[in-house]
Amino acid sequence: MEVLAFTRLADLRALRARLADGCRVAVLGAGLIGMELAEALVHLGRGVRVTVIEQERQVLPRSFDGRLAREIAALFESRGVALQLGRRAVALERAGAGAGAALTLSDGGAVGADLVVACVGVRPRAGFLAGAGLATARGVLVDRRMATSLPGVFAAGDVAEGPAADGTPGLNPVLPTAAGQGRVAGANMAGRSAEHEGWLPANVFNFFGRVAMSVGATEAGPGVTDFARAEGAARGRLLFAGARLVGASFVGVAADPGALGWLIREGVPARDHAELLLARPVEAARWLAARSQRAVA
Repeated sequence: MEVLAFTRLADLRALRARLADGCRVAVLGAGLIGMELAEALVHLGRGVRVTVIEQERQVLPRSFDGRLAREIAALFESRGVALQLGRRAVALERAGAGAGAALTLSDGGAVGADLVVACVGVRPRAGFLAGAGLATARGVLVDRRMATSLPGVFAAGDVAEGPAADGTPGLNPVLPTAAGQGRVAGANMAGRSAEHEGWLPANVFNFFGRVAMSVGATEAGPGVTDFARAEGAARGRLLFAGARLVGASFVGVAADPGALGWLIREGVPARDHAELLLARPVEAARWLAARSQRAVA
């Protein structure tokens, strides 16, 4: 029995080398990486048995609201993936030579496994900065210039806790955000003046042939109203703060996250067109974006 991380290409190669027919694989974490790994193991076949363990009560908790997450979870379960939601792995006990191991869960249950793969995301490694005088929270706090609390010191990437599109500070450890922050930090370090537009959560998945997409907010907080549409296996949901679109998510429906994200960033009034956006998300989002740009030009 082995416990593997899953953040590098070398980790994938190590996993493939250790997989055997009928292998029991426990995946820790039901985020994007964990769920994509679970799907890949199902497609691999060879009798591999997959269990996903997630401490939140739904799969993809940072990407979808509970209703759409349940649709995705049901799809995985229909393909033989066992889901242990609302539970954490709290102990690992080897069961003896050739018998794998038993993972003890926070509710007292247990999961048998021959391989355990940790897909639990990343955390800024900023401990070495203690005493340096930098303001920190979960990461190193930066403004839209990527400037830290120390003059002349900038930060970008997974360690940078900067403003989201709505101005709320937070971490968004994904490549597009890191690249955008890096360009802004580099420009300001070189004496130019630049500001980051703020990160916006955006995710596109393709699980077992069904596309799932989300951009912006996923939960309706205070002052936010939602519109939903369901037709067969297709699901769509839009969130509005007043007339402004603040979040969109679709499962089994083609959508354009770039156009929807632009509407959210620019605060385009779109509530009057909610039904059209749900029925024809690609065409409607692009039409609204183009109309707004023409009005500004």
